[in-house]
Amino acid sequence: MPVVLPAVRFFVTVVVYRMRLQEAPTLRSLRGAADALVDSAVLVWDNGPEAQDIEALPGWEVVAPAGLTYVHASHNAGLPEVYGTAIARSAGYDVLVWLDQDTVVPVGYFDAVRQALAEHPDCALFLPLVESHGRIVSPGDYRWVKGRHWRYPRTGHMPSRGLTAVNSGMAIRRSYLAEEFRGYDPLLRFYGVDTAFMLDHARRRPALVVLDCRLGHESALLDRDAPPADRVRRHAALFEAWVALHRTNPVRRAAVAAYELYVGLKESLRSRDVRFAAVAWSAARGRHGV
Repeated sequence: MPVVLPAVRFFVTVVVYRMRLQEAPTLRSLRGAADALVDSAVLVWDNGPEAQDIEALPGWEVVAPAGLTYVHASHNAGLPEVYGTAIARSAGYDVLVWLDQDTVVPVGYFDAVRQALAEHPDCALFLPLVESHGRIVSPGDYRWVKGRHWRYPRTGHMPSRGLTAVNSGMAIRRSYLAEEFRGYDPLLRFYGVDTAFMLDHARRRPALVVLDCRLGHESALLDRDAPPADRVRRHAALFEAWVALHRTNPVRRAAVAAYELYVGLKESLRSRDVRFAAVAWSAARGRHGV
């Protein structure tokens, strides 16, 4: 007898930046998940400079029968603003899902979440295995101030402490976000938002679930073919986020500064570009805002 999965109302948020809606891999892949999104809604948050015509996504009334909402934010809103808006708008839904524009969602992802919800009522956070450039980039281990990629996949019910994960692909019970979680850190914009959430979750909940489901993702930090100026800018934002993430602990703040200098110097030698070391030095000294 086939297993009947529980009905779940998903509220899916997809963040788009400088990409045409019809070309976003995430939006294209979601069309294949229409059967699992009955009574669910999709929020497309566009941080690009120009608003786009939502009619560029024909057939979305089938994918998100409960509604497709488009928000344009030309000021390039940080993720705390995006996610805070989604939480506020999602009353009546069961699970919120965060997705970037370049995450490929497999057909079985939503069914995997629904099954895990039924099997683990004690858990609020459900994470897929996210792969980029041949690596498992999420979840990963987090020790003190440093994350580390998993060499081999692990799945199932496991302790929250000592783990980190990327935002894209997270499935979170709305009851947890609305009743226990105190909100995303407004001093973080993009980098560090996911780590801060994971550290906070580990203090509130002892366990989470890693799904036996793999999502493809394009990690900008692993893209060594990007223009050098873009890579330097991303590393500068990453270094500043590390500082903000541990700003209340002087010992960890000092450790972060030392690690930033190490990473910046290593990247400068690898890329033969002194700017990586320069932005690390500036962030370590606290000369940049977040």
